Formats: sequence, C-alpha cells, structure tokens
Amino acid sequence: MKVLGINSSPNLNGSTAKIIDMFLNRCIEKGAETERIDLQDYMIENCENCLNCTNNEECIYNDDFLQLKAKMLNYDGIIIASPYFSGKASENLEALVERLVTSSQNRKYFTNKYFVGLSVSLNDSADEVAKYCASLGGLINNNNGTILGTLSVSRISDCGIGEVDEDEKIKDKIDQIANKLIKNLLINN
Repeated sequence: MKVLGINSSPNLNGSTAKIIDMFLNRCIEKGAETERIDLQDYMIENCENCLNCTNNEECIYNDDFLQLKAKMLNYDGIIIASPYFSGKASENLEALVERLVTSSQNRKYFTNKYFVGLSVSLNDSADEVAKYCASLGGLINNNNGTILGTLSVSRISDCGIGEVDEDEKIKDKIDQIANKLIKNLLINN
C-alpha cells in the first residue's frame, strides 16, 4: 500500500507542505509506504495542445512530465495539495494537470487509484481548488480513479497563519480522510 503526496506549493515549509506532511504521517502510522514530492523540483512545460501525445504517445517536450506520470502510476493513493492563488491552483499543478488530461485522452491510466485533494488559503475560498486537486481538473471520474475526499483549510477562520499543524480540527479532518484512504487501500489491494 503506497501513497504519494504531491506538494505544488513553492513554499516547501509553508502551510500546504505542513498539511500534506500531516496527511502522509497519518498514512505511515496506518502502515502505508509514502513519498512526498515537490513539484518545484520538476520541470513541466505548459501543454501546447498539439495532441501529438494522443496520436503516438510521444510528447514534443523533453521535460520531467513522463517521469512524474510514471511515478504517479506506481502508487495506489495520490494526495495532491495546492495553495489557493486568486481562485486557482498553483501554476505548476495546472501545467501537470493539463499534460495529464491531454496525454490520457481515451485512456484509463488511473483506474484503481484513490485521490485526495488538499488546499490552503488565507480566506474561505479554497474548496474549489481542493476539488480541482482531487479530480486532476476533471480527469478523475467514476471510470478513471476514485476521489475519496477533499480538505480545504482557511488560515484565518480555521487556524492562525503558520499554525495548521497545531489545530485539532484540522488534525481530525486529516485523520478522517486518511483513515478512509487506508481502509480503501487495504480492501482493494
């Protein structure tokens, strides 16, 4: 049972990174093998929508996308976290999602994989970004993977700035979703 955490925040020690680490630590406690990757360590070009990858599965870019996609396919559970940036996910996550959506047309790469989306914002508007993370921009649906939950955290109403890892409500929410993920991984693997 393997769980991958994808942190798309450029701040490797910020609230988004803390939330994903809390989630991964909970999975470790339940017996999962985990890994966290930081998208800023990968070079992923924006999709040109040339559709070359859908015709012969070769992308025009020689970047880290195929390496990252292969890594994702090697895990049973995938947790994707992004800060909320003016109503959107981080740019590097959007680039990854666009490439995944284009290269996955008519293919079910994520069948039997479980997804969780996490988002952190200064205000109360991170729900849509958390849903975007969990669904990989709509790529994950009933025929191509299972969304097990989302968590959006407001650093103003839920906890103080920089204190996400000390908030008991957030810990409880993470625990609930992590338990659901591990339960599904144990049943289906």
